[in-house]
Formats: sequence, structure tokens, C-alpha cells
Amino acid sequence: MQIQGKYKKLIVGLALDGVGMLSLAIPGLGEFLDILWAPVAGWFMTRLYPGRKGKIAGVVAFLEELLPG
Repeated sequence: MQIQGKYKKLIVGLALDGVGMLSLAIPGLGEFLDILWAPVAGWFMTRLYPGRKGKIAGVVAFLEELLPG
């Protein structure tokens, strides 16, 4: 997945965050879905940004999805 342009990457990143926030709409099941979504979001971020930036973005996305709230 090679996305060019900083605005396209911004939109994809916001969409990934939006998908993670959708899990909050399902009471009780949302926390379980976050556990499943966290590694997926982290992996997508590593693919979105190359090199060290991608690794850092992946870790940040992973942790952000795992933390409550």
C-alpha cells in the first residue's frame, strides 16, 4: 500500500482512527473490538509511512487503540 501525498495520508490516517472510534458505538463489545483492531491499525500505519516513521506511527496507533477511552 503506497499512498503518495501528505493529504491522502492524512485522510487515510483519520479514516483508520474513525474505524477505531466506531467500536465505542457498541456498548460492551467495543472494548473487545479495540483489542482486535489495535494490531490492524498499527500494521496499516507501518504500511502508510516508510522506515522509522512508520514504525513509530504503528506503535502509537497500536497503543492509542488499546488504551481505554
